[in-house]
Amino acid sequence: MATAANPAPFSQKATEVVKISKYPTPNGVTQFTRSSDGTVVNNSVATDLGTQLVKVDVAVSWTMTLGGHARTEQTSSIVSNGTKK
Repeated sequence: MATAANPAPFSQKATEVVKISKYPTPNGVTQFTRSSDGTVVNNSVATDLGTQLVKVDVAVSWTMTLGGHARTEQTSSIVSNGTKK
């Protein structure tokens, strides 16, 4: 996360926020924010991410070139450690 994903003009405008939390009941959130210049900040660290499932939320925000409108896209995913019970 230390540098922008690529040199495309869009990547140079976007701010990415990644949140990781225990699933289904969170106990704090680990959050990283990468600004458009590639600066990464560790905003918070979860007390407990558990051992089986985590929820990962990713949001990308930017301002449109034409009209200056703020935009955000986000997605969430549940990730397993891969063990079967």
